[in-house]
Amino acid sequence: MSIKPPKQSPQKSSNLANSAHYAGFFSRSEDLLCLLGLEGNFQQINPAWEGTLGFTPEELVNRPFIAGVHPEDQEQTVAKMATLSGEIERVTFQNRYQRKDGTYQGVEWEISQSIPEGVMYGLGRKILDPSDRPNLEPPPTPHNRHSIPSLEDRLRRYQAIATLSPVGIFQTDAEGKAIYLNPKWCEIAGISSQEAMGFGWTRAIHPEDSSDVFAQWSQFVQNPLEFRMECRMLRQDGSIIWALVQAVPQTGENGEITGFVGALTDISDRKQMEDALKQANEDLETRVSDRTTELQEAIGQLQAEITSRTEAEATLQKEREFLNAMLNNLADGIASCDANGVITLFNRATREYCGLPESPIPPEQWAEHYSIYRPDGTPMPVEEIPLFRALGGETIQNVELIIAPKHQKQRTLLVSGQPIIDAAGNKLGAVIAMRDITDRQDAEAALQESQSRLNSILNSLDDVVWSMNPHTFEMLFLNPATETLYGRPVQDFYENPLLWREMVHPEDGDRVDRYSAEVMATGSSEVEYRLIRSDGTIRTVQARSRLIYDAQGQILRMDGIVTDISDRKESEKERERLISILEATPDFVGVSDANGVVLYLNQTARRVVGLAENDDVTTQHISGFVPESWQSFIFNEALPAAIQDGVWSGETRFLAHDGREIPVLQVIMSHRSESGTLEYFSTIIRDITDRKQAEETLLRNALQLAQAQQVAH
Repeated sequence: MSIKPPKQSPQKSSNLANSAHYAGFFSRSEDLLCLLGLEGNFQQINPAWEGTLGFTPEELVNRPFIAGVHPEDQEQTVAKMATLSGEIERVTFQNRYQRKDGTYQGVEWEISQSIPEGVMYGLGRKILDPSDRPNLEPPPTPHNRHSIPSLEDRLRRYQAIATLSPVGIFQTDAEGKAIYLNPKWCEIAGISSQEAMGFGWTRAIHPEDSSDVFAQWSQFVQNPLEFRMECRMLRQDGSIIWALVQAVPQTGENGEITGFVGALTDISDRKQMEDALKQANEDLETRVSDRTTELQEAIGQLQAEITSRTEAEATLQKEREFLNAMLNNLADGIASCDANGVITLFNRATREYCGLPESPIPPEQWAEHYSIYRPDGTPMPVEEIPLFRALGGETIQNVELIIAPKHQKQRTLLVSGQPIIDAAGNKLGAVIAMRDITDRQDAEAALQESQSRLNSILNSLDDVVWSMNPHTFEMLFLNPATETLYGRPVQDFYENPLLWREMVHPEDGDRVDRYSAEVMATGSSEVEYRLIRSDGTIRTVQARSRLIYDAQGQILRMDGIVTDISDRKESEKERERLISILEATPDFVGVSDANGVVLYLNQTARRVVGLAENDDVTTQHISGFVPESWQSFIFNEALPAAIQDGVWSGETRFLAHDGREIPVLQVIMSHRSESGTLEYFSTIIRDITDRKQAEETLLRNALQLAQAQQVAH
């Protein structure tokens, strides 16, 4: 068993609510009938609620049942309902329930649950004498008659202690749903008791700590000895506190886990003290390290004085050679001056940065070789120059400046430095180290420019581009096209990251959920679905998503793009309707490209030319459908006329697949692109064989009549 952030219970319908057999009973009963989700929210109530308590179904649906219980009866009511389980399917109890006018009505309740259907059934009867306080405990028996007063006294004492306790006290059921929270818990967490009930307490956990809290709580439930954890809590006012959470299990008569009870302690002050102590230790270690370095230098000087002058000079020379070699191979610039401010040491990198000569120079000549500026481009006064500050006794850390050597490229440097003090405390000079960050700044500027270009591109797209944290569902980025497509301000999606899912057409919800699951399982997917905009219009979109991983293969975020394909879908439907008309017409309909290669034939045309439904029409050329005696007319007169005028019509002959020449009435149309280039031809051909036969018969009859008249004369 594990604890997860709360989510809405499935909206299942009970047989009682949906069955026509019980509809009359449900609507006419004078008892308070209701249907609750397993989390305790109303799903349906009967009309008796309005007559008894004054509430309409619209006012109570999705509202917690416990919200209407008298504050003094809530704890006992929650305890009663928490006993519902696989073994205990029905409980009865009494409490005072609030009317719409603010007064309370005593009610005797009977609550049963159906776990397979995911619902609880409730039946409430008015207690006729409203002055009677509802009895939440079973009547006394010979075994407990004398113990009831002491139990009530202990309950009152416990409530008083819990109310005045300096630590937060909480109680949950076996699933981790909160059933009691004392005022101190609500004060520490910054959330009301009503909001924290059930799984509402999880909203008070800092998002960055929530996964660790749920994981450790799940381990505790598996091995319920003792729970102890430190975590951050994010209050509704935005403040963050550190809290110590402790919990132990509660067991029933048979040793089964019935719930958990625990304490919440504000340890923010302790955390601040720990951080301060840690910083103090780090500062102490740094000071010890600095003093150790100074002591080592003093010991080195003492050892050098003990050795002979010759050996000292030889050693010093070797050290100088080694130091110079090492310094000249460093990428960072190193420079030092003596106690008089004369620069006596600088490596190759420093000479390149500053354009200095290799010989020592006094301070008054420094400005002849380079200029020093603040980061904003204004000249840096002498008293702000890091080497002067270090010579004055300051320890410098990462001072940014611009150095501009004469006739050389200026550079941006980060400079750190400190004075050089001997063992006796005498100031010997100062040393600085300089790191060139010009390329880094250029890269940062280039990155910023690239990011600006990317943002410009994203902001100009018609498609919605988004990015989110798949673990917390926090929305990380949305471009402005979001408002155009969804008809809602971008801020709405930051405040409610699942708003896009709420706008999905109900008939497409399952497909969208499968798409989301496939993204998490495979890393990418795409889907087409409909969404309902805030103005009630429906748009069809294509969504594509993919997971982004870090170097260790852990999921960093989920990126996606949503494209409005409503116009394309309408075009496809229009094209399908047109094709259906063309396929149903008895006339021959065909399309070819500008070179005469066939692109489309309707069913009538396929039958005439002898092609099956699945045969590839692009293997045909229009010349194969024209009798040889008509080839010249079609290609030299009819088609040129259609190209010039856009359309040509007249009587021609069509060559069927069996070799028959069919007399036809034909229309040829040419089609051009926006630039005027000929793209394709279309034709409509009607078989006029019957008309031609009738004309021949009529002509033959006329000739016979004429001959008969001549004989008669």
